[in-house]
Amino acid sequence: MSGVLLVIAGFRGNIRTAIGELGWFQELVTNPERALEDLGPSGGGATKGDLEQAKKELLDAIAKQGQAQEAEGKAPPPDAEAAAAARSAAEAVLAEGTKAERQALKQIGEGETGKGLDALFEAAEPATDALLTRWRNIAQIAYPLDTGRAIKAYEKVAALGSKEPWDAIYLGRLYVQAGDLDKARGVFGAALAALPNEQERNHSVLFNDLGDVRQAQGDLAGALESYRASLGIREKLAAQDPGNAGWQRDLS
Repeated sequence: MSGVLLVIAGFRGNIRTAIGELGWFQELVTNPERALEDLGPSGGGATKGDLEQAKKELLDAIAKQGQAQEAEGKAPPPDAEAAAAARSAAEAVLAEGTKAERQALKQIGEGETGKGLDALFEAAEPATDALLTRWRNIAQIAYPLDTGRAIKAYEKVAALGSKEPWDAIYLGRLYVQAGDLDKARGVFGAALAALPNEQERNHSVLFNDLGDVRQAQGDLAGALESYRASLGIREKLAAQDPGNAGWQRDLS
């Protein structure tokens, strides 16, 4: 027994009684609605809070896998927004996904990140109305775990016509992590060209990332131009709204 199962097996008191031989947690993975229905007097004293705690332990285990990949240099550097997006995506899959997708999250939490991500890929292949959202969820989960698979997932998102600039930002950063600076530069440049003028903060982020790529490619003049464009936008936003902590943080 390992990973998230060890954590859950270690619950004390009524939670240990409720899950018995991990059957209750297995029900959470395979059929969360049924798991909720089963809670109550016959559930060994378990409550909805216990179910939420089990979910939290699984999500925490997935996050720890991402931290381990980052520490080994196998994933992009720590990014609070990316970590939050990955957790939100995992929550969405756990709440709304198929049994196969929930089993895949369980595999990831137990350390079988490759198998789990591959299972998510396989589950998302059939065409559905929510296909782009499903691939984005997979991409966000994979981002801190597996650069190669995250690139494949974000490329799926791009191929499906995503107009969300952060899909492009994360794909470009993944290309940087993979050492493909030309592709990263192309993604950032295309995203900037397509971005509406009113999305000023996203312009600033893209200019900054493009500056990093240009600097890495030895284009120091181009990098300086991009950095100046990014800084100019951040200074403008901070001056317009001095009370906005986000703008001030971007400027620091």
